[in-house]
Amino acid sequence: MKFSEMPDDYRKFTHDFCQARSTQLIALTKEATDAVIKQVFLVNAGGAVAVLSFMGASPEARELLLAKWALVFFGVGITLVIVLSIIRYHFFAGLALGYNADLRRFFDDEIDEDELLSNDSNRVDNKTRDRLMHGAGYLAVLAFVAGAIVGACSLFVPSKVRATAPTVSQAPLLLEPCIRRGQPLFPPS
Repeated sequence: MKFSEMPDDYRKFTHDFCQARSTQLIALTKEATDAVIKQVFLVNAGGAVAVLSFMGASPEARELLLAKWALVFFGVGITLVIVLSIIRYHFFAGLALGYNADLRRFFDDEIDEDELLSNDSNRVDNKTRDRLMHGAGYLAVLAFVAGAIVGACSLFVPSKVRATAPTVSQAPLLLEPCIRRGQPLFPPS
């Protein structure tokens, strides 16, 4: 049965139910997004703190090129989380400001209910913003993974490889601890 064909009392019930469900889904989405942003920020910040602690432990550790790169990856991850948070803030602020402006116009009889709902729906649907938000989020996670891998590899780099730009002849020294031909990175004890 179409919404317009429903009896008035059932139509009101349906409308209220749909509004409540929509509000619930929006709240759940926002809550889940907030949790993910906090977690990604914390793991990147934790990784940066771990690398800084490792580098502060000894002068030799401060000279490791891979440790510096791990710190860069964690810093990039933190920056991407901040960018994601800014995009989200502008998204939610834009939704609220636009909807409130349309409500004023609706109550002043400048627009009808269909235009009010259509404008709100158009504000929500923004593929570019969605791609930016998803991209920043996934890249922040990848930055953490890259930082963790590079940081772990820096623990096994021979002391003869320093912060100078590695030469082609040093490449095997940099990669050998992480790629031990057929041997596990952490052999069983």
